[in-house]
Amino acid sequence: METFHVFICVLALIPLCHALCTTVDKDEKIKGCVDKDGNLHNFGSDWTKDCTDCTCTENGLTCCNLFPDDDIPLECELMVNKTDCTFRIVQKSDNTKYCDLN
Repeated sequence: METFHVFICVLALIPLCHALCTTVDKDEKIKGCVDKDGNLHNFGSDWTKDCTDCTCTENGLTCCNLFPDDDIPLECELMVNKTDCTFRIVQKSDNTKYCDLN
């Protein structure tokens, strides 16, 4: 049973390894969070813009990319479709071939 709990904890960390998240502390004078465009969002609100999920809480603003931006092999590149927030990791020499990330 202990092994199962460790497995679940490790499994929960996987998404954190593949996306970049940033946190901005809240300003005590404001009743919400201000995004990078200067828009005010109420505490408890969630939104997605430019393939980035954001959440405003009383602890501040947290935003995470919806695609990986690290651990991509040098011979590969990330191709992002910002219209539908999908991505492919392909070979730089031939972007029709996917990279093997194992």
